[in-house]
Amino acid sequence: LSSPYLEHTVGGAPVTTRGAGIHIGMHPREPKVIYGSGKNVVVRNLENPTDTFVYRGHNANVTAAKFSTSGYWVASGDATGRVRVWSWDNPEHILKLETIVFSGEVKDLAWDKESKRIVAVGDASGQTLAKCFVWDTGSAVGQLVGHSKRVLTCDYRPERPFRIATGAEDMLVKFYNGPPFQLDHTNSGHSNFVNSVRFSPDGSRLVSVGTDKKVIMYDGRSGEPTGELATGHAGSIYDVAWSPEGTHILTCSSDKTCRVTDATSGEVEVTFALSPDPQVSDFQVAVAWAGPHMISVSLDGSINFLDRGSPGAPVNQLVGHQAAIVALHHDAVSGCTFTGSNDGTVIQWRGPGDAVRIAGTDKRHVAKAAHGGKVAGVTTVGGQLMTVGWDDAARLALVGESAMSASLPLGGQPVGVACAPAGALAAVATNNGVQLISGGAIVGELSGLAYTPTSVAVWGAEEVAVGGSDSKIHIYAVDGATLTETAAVEGHRGQVTALAYSPAGDMLAAGDSNREVNVWVRGSWEGRVRGLWQNHTTRITAVAWAPSGDRLVSSSLDENLIVWSVSAPRTKIQLPFAHKDGATGVAFIDEDHLVSCGMDSVLAWWNLAAVPEHK
Repeated sequence: LSSPYLEHTVGGAPVTTRGAGIHIGMHPREPKVIYGSGKNVVVRNLENPTDTFVYRGHNANVTAAKFSTSGYWVASGDATGRVRVWSWDNPEHILKLETIVFSGEVKDLAWDKESKRIVAVGDASGQTLAKCFVWDTGSAVGQLVGHSKRVLTCDYRPERPFRIATGAEDMLVKFYNGPPFQLDHTNSGHSNFVNSVRFSPDGSRLVSVGTDKKVIMYDGRSGEPTGELATGHAGSIYDVAWSPEGTHILTCSSDKTCRVTDATSGEVEVTFALSPDPQVSDFQVAVAWAGPHMISVSLDGSINFLDRGSPGAPVNQLVGHQAAIVALHHDAVSGCTFTGSNDGTVIQWRGPGDAVRIAGTDKRHVAKAAHGGKVAGVTTVGGQLMTVGWDDAARLALVGESAMSASLPLGGQPVGVACAPAGALAAVATNNGVQLISGGAIVGELSGLAYTPTSVAVWGAEEVAVGGSDSKIHIYAVDGATLTETAAVEGHRGQVTALAYSPAGDMLAAGDSNREVNVWVRGSWEGRVRGLWQNHTTRITAVAWAPSGDRLVSSSLDENLIVWSVSAPRTKIQLPFAHKDGATGVAFIDEDHLVSCGMDSVLAWWNLAAVPEHK
């Protein structure tokens, strides 16, 4: 994505699966980590978390990505067996090659020292489970045969004579000579899945780790075993990385620890504990070691910065969403942005590189999720964060806290939650009605409606607007615990999917499933802007006002954001392709700055003043 308005992006977290490891990559010269997140390839700068790049060229979930040894190219593979080779140093990230290596998921990739050949391994319904090919033509370089089950890992010897090592679910490590590559021999030292194989930086040694907790060393030239290292892990070992000097290895395990071991003596020098109260989400599923940076990836997608001097906890942590972000709220009082995703995760963002996960009470959840299902809405009320989810519950936490502290049962499956700025009354719309919440308790309820609520907005403590499946906006006066309908605004031709009162409370913006945005004058409920804003091509997912009350922004499943002006309704600023597969939420931070989220698990910050005529 290239836009003059785009200021920052934060890609999703690495996507993980319980019971399996993943593989991440590092740039050979720059402090950058690369991994797959949904359909995106994400590159994050470990020294500057606001420096993030998101590559959106795949149409299926990205399962492996590695920089070439030169650092100029990237190979990324996805769940359909497709590998794309694209330029890293070119601003346009030009595609060099797209090839289907086999019919199933690509599990791992490796480049040769000359950045001319790539080896890919994975899952397939046929006989081809591993392939080495030329980087720019896709031509095969020999035959990598012999495995009978899914191949989980591979590596390319960085020095001549070149060798390829692979490990698989058939518990075998295979060694290939070439090019062209042919099977040389098989090692059967593991008694369970072989999760990772890695050559040392000088190619003199090879290490393999597996679900059997074994760490086996081999001669890097001959591929013959030379011994085992007792790292002391109490669970499956999912990944291994060499130190830049090739003297130590870093391993990670389902025992929720990472360990640094001397590759010659076998002495465990450091054991990293990732949490004082380790839970399922703290399983360690990937590691990388480049220059001064040692990092690991937890099952919940957190990227942990490890330091020998601080083995008791990570010295820093990068968090993000592993699933589509479907709810967003910016709190003007604290200056924080809150997001919720399809897997129930809630995150507080103090900026593009500063985020904290708001943990739920279920310690068994693999992502420390606040909800047991999709987060349907996020807001702040009376100094508290409030979220509603498809576990039919509302969760509460003080703004700034990292864990939910209270829960309220709802009367149905929620579709949204809203509160006026700095207000003390929140309204939750569910498929069964509307509930009012104040002071951490349900204070009013409306049920038995002739329509199904689809969106909600609140003005102060006096009025609630509810969008309906009947294409109407129902206006209710609030009197204590009583909701009394005072108007039904007609004029939309689809379900009303998004509502927002203007900062002054004199207008109500509404978006619908028929791609239209209208602005209604509060009280008279006449159209202030009606029938003009139909530039989206599908459902409106959110509308939000700028502090001035003139600008309005809308997000849509058509991937676009559009900024409108009430005073100049025939003008607009369009931000195309803002989020792959659909933009789901947007909010103004101030008059010129936006934050948005989407189905791609990405959070984006926009500066409308970046183009002078739009200041």
